[in-house]
Amino acid sequence: MSTWTLGLALLTAAPASDDDRDVVQTAMLSFLKHEPWYASDWKPKDYVVLGTKFRETERVSFTSALDHLRESVDADLKGIREGLATTAHETKADVERLRRELARLERSKKSLDAIKDADTDSGPRYVPQGIAPLAGRSWDKRIKVTDKSNRFLFRRDDKNADPSLEKWTVYGYASPPSYSSNGRYAIVGLGIPWSMHSSLVTFFLQRTAEGWKISATHATFYV
Repeated sequence: MSTWTLGLALLTAAPASDDDRDVVQTAMLSFLKHEPWYASDWKPKDYVVLGTKFRETERVSFTSALDHLRESVDADLKGIREGLATTAHETKADVERLRRELARLERSKKSLDAIKDADTDSGPRYVPQGIAPLAGRSWDKRIKVTDKSNRFLFRRDDKNADPSLEKWTVYGYASPPSYSSNGRYAIVGLGIPWSMHSSLVTFFLQRTAEGWKISATHATFYV
């Protein structure tokens, strides 16, 4: 099968109108199993909550999103390498943790560098449809889409709190996904409020015959 034919097959494997839902859902479901980018106090969850509204009203260009993701990964790589060079006062466990994170980031960088031609190769062009609302769509049963909040995660006197959400301990607020012009790659950011802290997790996904798959992830934690 030629590259052009394979690209066309991938682009027609699922309705374009479902891409936003599928990309966001793939990112949200990553919280249901252990991921190497988790903070030390993060644990896999059984259920997750997705906010009904996107964090922004417009898509960021794929090129801009990719450049920013690469810069973030490069900055973390630099910091960890500097940390490993000055580990005299670190415990063996800390050194091992840094080495694991270094290996993970190097894999992410390799995945990102491999798609440098994503927006310049020949073949059919992908044009995403308008940003569809998140509410009212079909989601995995472990994802609840709502504008309500969890009073234990947010303010306890929050009038928008829904007591039934107390078991839903991960909340994600998605940005509209960005897509490469060949339709094979997507980048989506999730704002995650976590206890008194928050984080921004960016996912780089690749379209496969089985659906969207996460190839790289970058998390920024705010403390």
